[in-house]
Amino acid sequence: MDVPVADAEYFLNSTGAHAFVAGMGPSDKPRSPGAERMRLYRRRRRSNSRVARVEIAATEIEELVKRGYLDPKDRADLSEIGLAASACLSDTLWG
Repeated sequence: MDVPVADAEYFLNSTGAHAFVAGMGPSDKPRSPGAERMRLYRRRRRSNSRVARVEIAATEIEELVKRGYLDPKDRADLSEIGLAASACLSDTLWG
């Protein structure tokens, strides 16, 4: 069965063999919050990404806005601040 990787969710079944579920799109049954956290955790693990909690000062948030990484209206949005900080770090490290 040929299923594009983007349309398949891979996992280990109860026998330890690799299996997949095709087409987990927006029209399918919504996942529970716990299932969604686990899905994101597994995706990060496969891509060798890690989540780090970092304290960011107000002056650093203002610098993210000044440099164009963060929209001024998103100063209080923790998710947007995290994305902006990640983009800034990537640009700093990789150019």
